[in-house]
Amino acid sequence: MAGERLRVAVVGCGKMAGAHAAAYRRDGRCALVAAVDPVAEAAEAFSRRHGIPRTYPDHAAMLAAERPDVVSVCTWPCDHEAPVVDASKAGVRGILCEKPIAVTLPAADRMVDAADRVDAVLMVGHQRRYEPRYRLARRLIAEGALGEVLDIHGAAGGDLLTDGTHLVDLARFLLGDPAVEWVFSGIDRTLPERMPAQGFGTLHYNETKRRYGHRIEGGAAGHVQFSGGPRLLFETGSLARRSGYQSIRVAGTIGRLAVSGDPAAGAAPWLRLQGGGGWEEVPLSAADPMAAEVGALVDSVLAGAATPEADLVSGRSARADLEILLAALESGVRRQPVRLPLALADHPLERLEAEA
Repeated sequence: MAGERLRVAVVGCGKMAGAHAAAYRRDGRCALVAAVDPVAEAAEAFSRRHGIPRTYPDHAAMLAAERPDVVSVCTWPCDHEAPVVDASKAGVRGILCEKPIAVTLPAADRMVDAADRVDAVLMVGHQRRYEPRYRLARRLIAEGALGEVLDIHGAAGGDLLTDGTHLVDLARFLLGDPAVEWVFSGIDRTLPERMPAQGFGTLHYNETKRRYGHRIEGGAAGHVQFSGGPRLLFETGSLARRSGYQSIRVAGTIGRLAVSGDPAAGAAPWLRLQGGGGWEEVPLSAADPMAAEVGALVDSVLAGAATPEADLVSGRSARADLEILLAALESGVRRQPVRLPLALADHPLERLEAEA
């Protein structure tokens, strides 16, 4: 398969789809052949911008006509399932789905199972695992630079499913993806009147008070207890301290590290380490996490099986993130700890709305 250019289609032509398309174009082993969006104007504008020859109003028509090798699913989370399942059935060899994988566990399970049945590579967009600051932090923790890890403190802007998914995923990543025993959280159900029009998923929110089609909370704070080890203390949205997007600190018995929250120029360093003295900045190499994510998918498709780099953001890993996030929402609704594995078929906030 050396030298093969993979045929790539993008389903959903919103903001994140642009990052996917640009990464495929930079990779050089791919040809963008189709874009899918029910809004014809969006699909046509996206295709002009990225040099894509054909557009379709729905993914089923595209799959039948184009037979792509790779599909990026950039629709809203509640609409991830059908394109992933149908792409797997159609013989697509690699699927990159935006995060979170779904909004319910049964939907996530059907997506993972569909890909597994045909040995398709399913990856989910937790591309921060490819960023140098998190990779180096993980290595320092694994090498014992902090001693025994006691706690991770994390803060994220936005709601749990949209933005907290990165925070939970990074905590798991830094610790080597351990299992979780239980989750306890409180949720703030007070929603902002409006969100900035230039933000992700905000225009729809301003019209419906839903983000990307699903119910959200104003903020959340709580604990995730990892099996036999450290605990994640998280805060999101209205309950998060203003320390930047996806801010993380890890405390151990002999040291601490801090990963800054996407600072503007001149703000805190990306990664700092504290041992016996004060905080010291840790030098980092430059990287493009979207390029790394797409590269891992392309490598896997050409190899005929998921590579270790692709497995970092597998569908099964994303399903584990979703289980923790839904447990946090369920804990907030029940007002008690929720143990994993989670037997939950719905989205807790959608249930609250239905019962209201």
